[in-house]
Amino acid sequence: MVAGDDLEAAPSIGPKTAERFALAGIRTVAEFLAADPDATVAKLGARHITAEVIVEWQDQARLVMAIPGLRGGHAQLLTGAGFRTLTEIATAAPDDLCSKILSFAVAPEGQRILRDGNPPDIEKIKSWIDGAAQALAA
Repeated sequence: MVAGDDLEAAPSIGPKTAERFALAGIRTVAEFLAADPDATVAKLGARHITAEVIVEWQDQARLVMAIPGLRGGHAQLLTGAGFRTLTEIATAAPDDLCSKILSFAVAPEGQRILRDGNPPDIEKIKSWIDGAAQALAA
């Protein structure tokens, strides 16, 4: 995913939500990342999309753009487990990050993200830590 992509390419944003944002003048990932969450909520008028939800979605999009190979669902797992920045991920102990992601993955919200898929293994999670560290060093 790159900044110029249609907003639907961002994690957590499907076609209906992207359409809602388009009506508010937000059509690309770049526009979404630059948007003020509170002002956007006022434009959207959707009760289920709060400023906190928008901030989480923005954090997910930033992670996908920064960490090579990170998919949207994995960014959702990371933010759901409380890891929302490159620094938090890059400095996490692999066992701790894995434990928190697996705990989140078995919860109902994590199950919705994974659908019928398996949670990531420790090697995959270590690759996210390495990718976050490389992104910070760049």
